[in-house]
Formats: sequence, structure tokens, C-alpha cells
Amino acid sequence: MARAGAGGGGDRMKEDVKRMLAALGLNPERRACEQLADLLERLLPLWGAPSLADAYRQTGARFGVRAVQVERNVRALILGLSDSPGGRAALRGLLPWHTGEEPPGNRAFLLALAARLRIDRACGSGARSMPGSPAS
Repeated sequence: MARAGAGGGGDRMKEDVKRMLAALGLNPERRACEQLADLLERLLPLWGAPSLADAYRQTGARFGVRAVQVERNVRALILGLSDSPGGRAALRGLLPWHTGEEPPGNRAFLLALAARLRIDRACGSGARSMPGSPAS
């Protein structure tokens, strides 16, 4: 299956994902963020996207690690966000329906990021703003 950024829009996709991660307060150059960006590119298509388990496996293969390590890295990013006030605000902006003290799960986080990226791209904002994020 072709990845969501294949073809002419690949570089733009990568830049949109990097901007979104930076808007969340994450460093897009970190390896875990590169893995997260790869996952998002795989999950972005509404039709034909792999299952989450397959996306973890494909990303792991690309980075030379096991799928479980990719999953742990995503979890560590979520936990890191939930440990800071700015990160918690960004998570609330991304997942306003998620209430409570516990951070969101990987699935909810990834699917919400993919949905936000789809919306921003459809509106032409290129993932420049996220409600509640430190950059908004």
C-alpha cells in the first residue's frame, strides 16, 4: 500500500505533520516524533489506511525496531505532554471529549491527530493552529 504522502504532496505532508507536532509542544526532530509522523502519514487516508497494529509494524520495520517499541514511544510522548501544563492544554484542545486525570490512550491520540491533520489540510491551514496548544 502506498503511504499517504506518496507522490507530489509528500514533502508538504511531512511539513504539515512537523508543524502539528511543534504546535503540540513536541520536538519533531526527536526519533519518537519521527516515528509518530510516520504513523500519522500511514493513518491519514480515510480509505485504505492500515489497522493501527499494521501501522505500528510498518513504522517499526521502517525504523528497524519492533512494533511494540513504536507503541511505547508514542505512549511516552503522550505521557510527556500530560506532565506539563502546556501539554495538558494541547491534549485538551486535541481531544476535548477526553476528561479526567489519565492521559488519552495511544489510539485516541493518533486518530485525533490524523483527524485534525485532515481537517487542517482541507481548510488550507496546514496544521498551523491547534486549540489549546502552546503555539495558538
